[in-house]
Amino acid sequence: KNGEIKLIKDIQIGDLLIDGGKVTACFKSSSKDQVLYILNDVMVTGEHTLIDDELGTIKVKNHPSSIKHGQYYKPFVYCINTTTKNIIINNIKFLDWDEVDDMDIVMLRQEMKGVLPERFHSKDIHTFLECGLHPNTLIELEDGRSVPIKKIQVNDQLRFGEQVLGIVEINGEDVDKVKEYEINGFKFIGSSNLRMYSKDLGGCLSTLDMGGMPVKKCKKLYHIITDSKFFRINGTIFFDYNGGLESILWRKDGVDNLDNN
Repeated sequence: KNGEIKLIKDIQIGDLLIDGGKVTACFKSSSKDQVLYILNDVMVTGEHTLIDDELGTIKVKNHPSSIKHGQYYKPFVYCINTTTKNIIINNIKFLDWDEVDDMDIVMLRQEMKGVLPERFHSKDIHTFLECGLHPNTLIELEDGRSVPIKKIQVNDQLRFGEQVLGIVEINGEDVDKVKEYEINGFKFIGSSNLRMYSKDLGGCLSTLDMGGMPVKKCKKLYHIITDSKFFRINGTIFFDYNGGLESILWRKDGVDNLDNN
């Protein structure tokens, strides 16, 4: 917004972008199996979505002006979430990580009626539907160590074999509610749209439906993305970051095989 240009890996939570959007979350992801393209001098993963004036909403890989890049050797790719839900680069309107459009907002209003404000808009996703955990939440690694989620790294192997594909750093101060919740005797601190699974408690759960005890907000919250779409904390199965919105928009839990694991 102030005319400064930054590398995306150096973008910070709270930065104001050229379209007035405020950065609400920063993502660092593995580049493994990602196919990159060049579009208007921007190197970007083929699965990323943009909005074109003539073509509408389209994946980068399907854009007629995209040129497939050769082998990519750097280990990470980066993304952000913003209050406008857009990332403007070289006059291209990329969607941010959540990749929600106007129809998704309509669906969220319908699915979450009574939970979200009546005039809910895309800028409110971070406030009311963010999913993040307290930075000191302990995560068990494959080697037996337990480390705070704020110190988890891309490519870490978790206790039950899940591989960390991405780490998410989130603005915790603008989230509507941060509470201490309890499930099966396990207490944890996080935002109001964390998704979990418990066979004993009837399947899929959300902190949106749990009372919780209000606590002081953290400057930052954290989450992860895994190859299985799930991970465990103290025996409780949590959806990864993507499961927050996807569970509402698509009604795809991906939990069919969890009862047997």
